[in-house]
Amino acid sequence: MPAVLGVVVVLLVIVAVLALRSLHSIGPAQVGLVNKRLGRRLRNDDPIAFQGESGYQADLLMPGLRFKLWPVYAVQKHPWVQVPAGEIGVVIAQVGQPLPIGAKSAEYRPELGNFADARTFLAHGGQKGVQRPVLTPGTLLPIHPVAFIVITAGAIYGAPIAADLRLAAGASRNQLTPGHFGLSPDQLRVVVIAPQGGTDVLGIVTALEGP
Repeated sequence: MPAVLGVVVVLLVIVAVLALRSLHSIGPAQVGLVNKRLGRRLRNDDPIAFQGESGYQADLLMPGLRFKLWPVYAVQKHPWVQVPAGEIGVVIAQVGQPLPIGAKSAEYRPELGNFADARTFLAHGGQKGVQRPVLTPGTLLPIHPVAFIVITAGAIYGAPIAADLRLAAGASRNQLTPGHFGLSPDQLRVVVIAPQGGTDVLGIVTALEGP
């Protein structure tokens, strides 16, 4: 009897540990990035799994108490993308179709949405690279941190997968700056067209890409 009781206690302890390690509290302004440790491998060096393969999963955990069985899954918490007043957010897609030869930015269509759904982005032919629409001041979105990088003047959201950026992130203790992406903070602030003294002014826009 004591031996049976001991086995029961051990099993209960194992179940309790599994339950505790499998429960994840996702904060109100966080998402949970799920990494599946077991399963068939991704093909073509894709960074995200859409069919249950091992690796980073396409579906994020939303705020609340969530269950993902440990050790099959690991969960990393990332903040929602928040663009402060007076700033814009430049979006760089790390998934999607390659850019056409000579293009500097990705083509955009309304059906691609606002980058809050990686599945929608890919299903409608989203392209890798810099996206033409920017996130406007006050934007607050649960954007996939592996599918997209978002750059604001004061913060970089997302986990870069390019080797040079990962190396830079490691060297700077994950303190990437707009400069790592060829941008300056001033380029990520809203352009204000305002009178100069007593003179009215206007802004002339020059498009550097397009037909």
